[in-house]
Amino acid sequence: MNYFNKNIFLILLYGSFLISFLSANKKFQFSATNLENINNEEENKRIFQNNVIISNEDILLYSNKATHYPDSFKIFLEGDIKMYELNDSLFCDKLILYDQKLRKFSASGNINLFK
Repeated sequence: MNYFNKNIFLILLYGSFLISFLSANKKFQFSATNLENINNEEENKRIFQNNVIISNEDILLYSNKATHYPDSFKIFLEGDIKMYELNDSLFCDKLILYDQKLRKFSASGNINLFK
């Protein structure tokens, strides 16, 4: 491998590492008292219950129950939901996060939004 090709290879390797590192930081982290994992031909989901906390670098969520569908980029939350993002707060009974970045959402039941 000549000097030019070696440098391009190292730049591409470093760039792919940096991109994977940055995208990993954007992923949501889940914690709860109970977890049920369902993987079969029909569905792939994880059900978190009791003391559910979901976070990434920008958002912090609390709820009683969360069902994560990683294949369709959806998270369904139920019960006493609190969502904090920078200076905004959302409180509701049901919340659905959807899209690849999980930035779009639909809220219902006793909604209170503070900006």
